[in-house]
Amino acid sequence: VPFVLDGVLEHRDHTGAHGVLGAGDVQFMTAGGGVMHSEMPAPGGVHSLQLWLNLPARLKRTKARYADRKLDAARVDVREGVTARFYADAGSQGSVWPLTLIDVSLETGAHYDAPIPAKARTFVYVLEGEAEVGGASLRAGQVGWADPVNTEDALPLSSATKARALI
Repeated sequence: VPFVLDGVLEHRDHTGAHGVLGAGDVQFMTAGGGVMHSEMPAPGGVHSLQLWLNLPARLKRTKARYADRKLDAARVDVREGVTARFYADAGSQGSVWPLTLIDVSLETGAHYDAPIPAKARTFVYVLEGEAEVGGASLRAGQVGWADPVNTEDALPLSSATKARALI
């Protein structure tokens, strides 16, 4: 799951498919049984994250596929001091496993309860600043994990300074 923070990322694959991802764009991809795929920075460069998920054994040989999600297509939740962008792939296009990414920006003193579906394994990567996440203090470059729970829940985030995190 490439997530572009800044710049431009160009991708191609063995089927002839081609696309360009800009800041705030995400690609949901399943390598599955094999894909020849390249991701290269545009001439101005790129700053991106590459998130890898380990599929269950029964899905490892599935057909390769991907789907781009552009920033302007993300669902946006704006509240006082908070902007949360939701990117989802419900297993029908790019990913064979349901996955949601939430890009949360917090202004100083802001609080946000991120919705977490029941039985979801959750991680938080702090991109900028420092945030209190589910009772743990995390700073830029640190990751927090949460095991699945049986009911729909919310993951509380707050920050004494400006912060940004990817859930």
